[in-house]
Amino acid sequence: MCVAGALRLRQMDVARSILIRNVHDPAVRAMLPERLAGQMLRSMIARMPDGSWRIGYFAWCEILSAVLPLSMLGRVMKWPVFYGIGPAVYNWIAEHRLIISRLLRLPPPCDPNGVCRLDAAQDIMAAQQTLFGKS
Repeated sequence: MCVAGALRLRQMDVARSILIRNVHDPAVRAMLPERLAGQMLRSMIARMPDGSWRIGYFAWCEILSAVLPLSMLGRVMKWPVFYGIGPAVYNWIAEHRLIISRLLRLPPPCDPNGVCRLDAAQDIMAAQQTLFGKS
């Protein structure tokens, strides 16, 4: 997730129900199980309160369910009828996120190689002390 998207999500999470972490931080990477290490830059990964993990579409189901203004969308996404199409749509969007950003005239979250611009991210994070979680 790009930093700008994380900031928007954080602003909507008035109850501070979620904790957002930067996967480029070595300490955060060290928290991930080995089996998820290769996926962390390609897919959204969410750790649940019980210690289990959700990946991709199912991570978004949980994240959106926890953020009050988006909770209904998250709950609807959990309906079994969406289990077939939801992950496919998520994967397609994730693979085409740079093209989608251009079509929507959004600033690209990454460089042409798909690498986040950490220098810009650091400036945004410095301005938003609460971005990466509750204290």
